[in-house]
Amino acid sequence: MILYQNWTISENCIPKIKIISENVFSKILLKFNESLELNYKNYDPWMIPALSEERFIQLINKNNKSIIEDSENNIMLINKIFFNISIEEENKIKFEKYFGIPVNYFRLENNEKITFKFKNMFEKSLEIISIICPWIKNLYNLLVKKVYFLEPEIKNIKAMSTHFLKGAIIFRASNSNSIIDCINLAVDIVHEIGHQVLMHYLTADRIILSSYNQLIFSGAKNADRPAIKSLHSAIALTYMIYFLNNLNNIRNIIYFEDFKIFEIKRDKFKMQLEKNLNSLLKNCKFTNLGEIIITEIYSYNNI
Repeated sequence: MILYQNWTISENCIPKIKIISENVFSKILLKFNESLELNYKNYDPWMIPALSEERFIQLINKNNKSIIEDSENNIMLINKIFFNISIEEENKIKFEKYFGIPVNYFRLENNEKITFKFKNMFEKSLEIISIICPWIKNLYNLLVKKVYFLEPEIKNIKAMSTHFLKGAIIFRASNSNSIIDCINLAVDIVHEIGHQVLMHYLTADRIILSSYNQLIFSGAKNADRPAIKSLHSAIALTYMIYFLNNLNNIRNIIYFEDFKIFEIKRDKFKMQLEKNLNSLLKNCKFTNLGEIIITEIYSYNNI
């Protein structure tokens, strides 16, 4: 009998993720130091593109030698990398391919007041996650090494994670700071933690045996997407549903009307997830771990 909440949906997943993530981060750090003859002590997400773009990291090391070593704040301005060094045209094309936006837009608003305000909002959202889902906050502490903010006018990205920057999550900054906006941001953070969890499992197991590129319905995007992105969608939706299912833990600070809005949002996510999972099961073959993860999601959501 397969028990749910062992690999993805509860504190029981943390020991498994911890073993895998520590192994992943340490191996990348080791390869980074060996390949570039450096001696960094801690993993940083920018080490991944550095390994494939030696010229890129040489530029960072030459022009901003302390950019990784001396960064104690977990929120580092992304324009320290993109705008303090000159990126060759061919590398710009590669970055734009990964992120879907021109490199020139991939920076933080220089207005320190906006930046400070959003950082405060982000911290409040993390506090809300700690109250509602402590184990998800523990996953955040384990997996997220850096948080990057995009300037508010970047409308086509709200939040994102990518294998290209494993351990980093990226958010578009906001000028608002209400409790409802903090909860919505918390939902986005939880969504990205789901992606981070799956990224690490994918370093140890293929999960989907059939083609990653087969088009499968994605509930998060409400459209057909490659199977691996559809699986990411299912995990992210499940994490958001879990968070919203436990919103009662802060019921005392939410107006009834706002609480009902979040219930409607949760129910919409559940419908999207059911369609997402049915499409995955109908069209994909899974490894043993993949079957366990899909079963857990089904069990938790009573689909």
